[in-house]
Amino acid sequence: MDKINHNKKKETELDTFNKIKSLSCQDLNDYKIRFNDSNSVIEQVKRVSETRRSFNRLRSDWFDFLYTDTDSYKKLLDNERNILESAEKVVKSEQNRNEYEKNIQGLKEGCLKKYLLTRLPKGLQEKVKDDNFLDVFKMDASQEAVVVSIDIRDSTQLMLNAKKPELFAEFIRDVTAKIFEIIKENYGISDKFTGDGLLCFFPKKYSGDDAIYYALKASAAAHKLFEQEYKNHYDKFSVVKADIGLGIGIDSGEVYFTPVCQEPTIVGIPVVYACRLSAAPAYHTYLNQPAYELVQQKYRNLYTFENRTISFKDQGPMIAYDVNLNFDAINPQKPNWIDE
Repeated sequence: MDKINHNKKKETELDTFNKIKSLSCQDLNDYKIRFNDSNSVIEQVKRVSETRRSFNRLRSDWFDFLYTDTDSYKKLLDNERNILESAEKVVKSEQNRNEYEKNIQGLKEGCLKKYLLTRLPKGLQEKVKDDNFLDVFKMDASQEAVVVSIDIRDSTQLMLNAKKPELFAEFIRDVTAKIFEIIKENYGISDKFTGDGLLCFFPKKYSGDDAIYYALKASAAAHKLFEQEYKNHYDKFSVVKADIGLGIGIDSGEVYFTPVCQEPTIVGIPVVYACRLSAAPAYHTYLNQPAYELVQQKYRNLYTFENRTISFKDQGPMIAYDVNLNFDAINPQKPNWIDE
């Protein structure tokens, strides 16, 4: 009878061992499937594999092992339990990371919507609810754009000539707000106020295939506006300089749209050269080579130009193009997102 009870006890313990082994290994296999791209989990799986091989070696002589090396058996079970606990921590860490990334994405979308609401033409604010439209301004991504940098030439002296700082601020505020509207009307985005002007861009996905047309048209309108606004504000200055006007630089190419201090902005080579070319004389718009080539390709025989030489620190003299486009002779395409 004692022998029968002893054998039954061994069979029960063996059954319990196999259940523990099967359950724990299956749980670890689930972790492996769910997080097979996680280096930390891969390391855990390697450790599990070693444990499983140890169990397999022990299985053949289980009855002897159970009673002769119980401490080793417990250590193996403890090891596997630790592995499971470690894997659970990895899972929790992955869940926290996913939640963090989700929150960051939500913040980016919120910043983008706020950014666009003040920069889209009237009646188009509803577009920010359209995910397909928001893809046009995908954050942390590159896209082709025409970049326009608008600068008030000799703005430092202009400020010193103002009767009071608040009068100069009023002049700058009024001029900038009206140029802002000009950019909107021509399917462009006013990226930021630079202190004495605006940085704008005309993304191809937003402004369309005639982005360079709209950039040049907005620039021409900005020159006329500034000339008139300056006259309207002569009474704010103790000395009225005659050579005050806008210098505008235009370049095109790949820009990168990214949040900086929770505010979307563009960076890239075209931004650099558009800003440099805005050192053009008052009432002139200078184009860099890539922007000029767009005009050449799309509006042959519909423009005139003059080569200009402009020098920059550490750059030396470079060729720029002073272009006059025959806007009336061109029927530009509207952006494809505009509802017909």
